[in-house]
Amino acid sequence: MSQGAAIVADGDIIVLGHLQGNVHAGQRGERKAIVFAMEMTPTALSIADKVLSGLSRSTMFHPEIASILNDGTVQ
Repeated sequence: MSQGAAIVADGDIIVLGHLQGNVHAGQRGERKAIVFAMEMTPTALSIADKVLSGLSRSTMFHPEIASILNDGTVQ
């Protein structure tokens, strides 16, 4: 997924490559939705009504997953 692109899904988002751009999983309020990518450097990432802030930039290539934790934060 290229920088400047956007993916919006009712459920999970799975990218078998490098995820860049804007990503919104669970757009209809599905808080159990996840975002999975082999490498994740999104411009913006949200799940349901939660927005991930303070995106960390990894320099290593490894699979990553984002989800809403029990306390309501996005990891």
